Amino acid sequence: MTLETYRRKRDFGRTPEPEGGKRRRGAPSRLGRRFVVQRHRATRLHYDFRLEMDGVLASWAVPKGPSLDPHDKRMAVRTEDHPLEYYDFEGVIPRGQYGAGDVIVWDWGTYEPEETEDPGAALRKGELKFVLHGEKLRGRFVLVRGGGRRTRDAWGSEEGKEEWLLIHKRDESAQGRWDIDAYPQSVKSGRTNDQVKDGVPAVWDSRADAAVAAIDLSGAVEAPMPDFIEPMKATLAQRPFSDPDWLFELKLDGYRVQASVADGAVRLWTRGRQDAAKYFPDLAGTPSWIAAKTAIADGEVVALNEQGEPDFSLLQDRTGIRGVDVQRGERRSDVPSPTRDQRAAIPIAYYLFDILYLDGRLLLDVPLEERKKLLKSVLREHALVRYASHIAGDGEAFYRVAAERGLEGLIAKERRSRYEPGRRSRSWLKLKIRREQEVVVGGYEPGQGTHKDIGSLIVGVYEDDGELHYAGEVGSGLDAKTRRWFLERLESTRRDTPPFVDAPRIKNARWAEPEIVIRAEFAEWTTDNLLRQSAFKGIDPDRDPRTVRREQAVDTREAVKSAESASKRA
Repeated sequence: MTLETYRRKRDFGRTPEPEGGKRRRGAPSRLGRRFVVQRHRATRLHYDFRLEMDGVLASWAVPKGPSLDPHDKRMAVRTEDHPLEYYDFEGVIPRGQYGAGDVIVWDWGTYEPEETEDPGAALRKGELKFVLHGEKLRGRFVLVRGGGRRTRDAWGSEEGKEEWLLIHKRDESAQGRWDIDAYPQSVKSGRTNDQVKDGVPAVWDSRADAAVAAIDLSGAVEAPMPDFIEPMKATLAQRPFSDPDWLFELKLDGYRVQASVADGAVRLWTRGRQDAAKYFPDLAGTPSWIAAKTAIADGEVVALNEQGEPDFSLLQDRTGIRGVDVQRGERRSDVPSPTRDQRAAIPIAYYLFDILYLDGRLLLDVPLEERKKLLKSVLREHALVRYASHIAGDGEAFYRVAAERGLEGLIAKERRSRYEPGRRSRSWLKLKIRREQEVVVGGYEPGQGTHKDIGSLIVGVYEDDGELHYAGEVGSGLDAKTRRWFLERLESTRRDTPPFVDAPRIKNARWAEPEIVIRAEFAEWTTDNLLRQSAFKGIDPDRDPRTVRREQAVDTREAVKSAESASKRA
């Protein structure tokens, strides 16, 4: 197919559709392989499905629209190629012109072809498998050519009647009984087809490029770039839930890191405002991953196991955290940093889930959903930096999938919420699959046999009275290297009296200054407020011990109600 057919059908003196430049061959655009779905009310309502390849947008008319339900085998009629400039076209095609009617950008994003590096060749063979990364459409799809015959249309073309099937494969993004009519708005402007037809204006920022212009940044404030923005924190909730006003992200098992971009360089901060570049030097180079002169982004760095899933133990090995003096947050000179080869052996990924500042504008009061759109629009393809995607509405199904994969849990975020620096907000809720608690180490109890050095760590949490209270012992999960590290560190800060205000009598206990914070997994809190069936997970080097509190899950229904009420008042 060529753009000649597209141009022959249109009078560009009358239609607002782009004429397009010359067909571009070779590599995809700088944004990668893109896809777009336009909801088009012409003679009949249909959805125009388009994939960027070979310098054009290969196009199909899908009468019932794409579906996330694998049972839906959608007929897709191949139409003429469209120019790349058509990617973000939204407007009204006037009466008398080909395709007369109103058009919105119903979904957009990128796609990855599977089993081929040449999607055009796969199409010519009659089958293309691919993965969509859109705002509404996600997961694995296949386009399969059917038996529809080519027949000439009014322009003498044989390119309008080739029938294909568009099918969503069974994967974690699939949703049974998925209803396309539940999502009528444009991802570009937030408008419906009726609003486009009636000329309702989109939110437009004249300083932004086309990908950003339709994002509602009315809450942004022009301001100097802050040195650091204290991270917003989530509140632990009792159970998963579904709600169309909430976005659900995977709870990533890593270290919270804030990236600050300025003067062509990146600075990385831990949540305690320590220099995170000493842990992740390969993330502190040139900011090629973002299209911005100045920016502050919020995210989580994780280490990936062989299955490509976060592994906190690997992250500790990758960062050489045991070589850091936890009292000063500095690397000890007697313990070497991991070499480049050692770091490379354990892959990491920096998942960005929020953007707080961009090119002169502070974004804290911009609704979360708009901040995420903005973040996605300015991120560039990078080997280590990724966009943290989300699922809208269906938190319960997402939670079940995460549990089946053995992941940590979800973070639920109210889609209109503002960013609240330093606050543990109910607009963000932690929905944990595995229970976890930060605790302060106040000593150890020697063990026996191979664990003669340390049998268990004696731990506690601070309460509202400002005192450190005993919370039990953590012995499981300590390997030989970790036990040796704790023995050296705790012996160097020995004290004669217990640091706990309510210390139990523990035979042979060795007390130490409460300076080390660890993460522990556990089954439940006992009636005596002690950890039950606890296991060591890792060291949290930048956490101030006095900020460690016992996490008590709030009632989910009340938390959701409270967050949504606060959002409506804002």
